[in-house]
Amino acid sequence: FLSLPIVNAWLANQNQIKTEFPAEIYVAPLIVPPACVPTLSQGCSLGRAAGLILGPFVTFGFLCPFCSYPIELDCAMRPFYPGSVKTNDERLRHYATQFPCIEVDSSNYAIPTVDTVSNWAKLTPPGFIFHVKAYGLITNRNAVYGSMPFEAKALVSAPPGNEPVTWQGISSAARDAVWQRFNSALQPLHVAKKLGAIVFQLQVGFQPSADTIAHLRDCRARLVKEYRMAIEF
Repeated sequence: FLSLPIVNAWLANQNQIKTEFPAEIYVAPLIVPPACVPTLSQGCSLGRAAGLILGPFVTFGFLCPFCSYPIELDCAMRPFYPGSVKTNDERLRHYATQFPCIEVDSSNYAIPTVDTVSNWAKLTPPGFIFHVKAYGLITNRNAVYGSMPFEAKALVSAPPGNEPVTWQGISSAARDAVWQRFNSALQPLHVAKKLGAIVFQLQVGFQPSADTIAHLRDCRARLVKEYRMAIEF
């Protein structure tokens, strides 16, 4: 749980952050459903702490998404999804009536198809926003071979056993194929004006160095210019 001094330090350094990566900055330190906040704040120290910690973000906008929307949530002893909601499409449609945005976590494990992303756009109302995690082969620098898009897989030899594929271990042509598929997959959301931040969730061992900074710059250069980039450490 973040302390207030850390949050204030982030706010104080916004200009420095934007100088290095001049994209819109998103901060998501805590995922709490808005419907739960009154209940938490009335009877739980976590709720009071959340209100104190998140207060500074209100000055420049704070949206509160969930990831993994199909999971049955229980807030204040009330089921989140009505009993009539059964399918993933129905869950997303209902979710979008309660929240203004969502974080797509599945894209961290495999790049979604254009048809899937187009369906997300169709199921949600105007103004709903999808914040999408970048593919893990890019951010974690390794991934399961079977998760790779077929265009890139055709350029990579299957590793022995269950060894992961590494970003450093594939050719520049395979890297280009991964980026082309990832960028094109998000186009339906961009066209529908429903694409928020592309969240680059970096691995725990990702430490400041010339190599890692160069990798982040390469990600920004390869990501479609109109897509907004967010970095999660």
